[in-house]
Amino acid sequence: YVARDTGREDVCAQPFGINTPGAFAFITSIILPVFYQKLEYDADHNPTNTKEAAEFAWKVGVAANFVQGVVEILFAAIGPQIQ
Repeated sequence: YVARDTGREDVCAQPFGINTPGAFAFITSIILPVFYQKLEYDADHNPTNTKEAAEFAWKVGVAANFVQGVVEILFAAIGPQIQ
């Protein structure tokens, strides 16, 4: 709708919005621990594989976000019965 209403092709809508508390929870409890656990260090205690660790942590974050979406969809289906 945004592209159609504005006549632009370089825009999109984000109807759900940014969930800042959820982002902090994912970063501090999932992505950062996975990143630091995946790091390898040389003899001088310098990280040697930051790119690989970051990519792996990103993949884990994407998978966790997908699982969260599936859980939300499942609970949305049974939410009216619980209410």
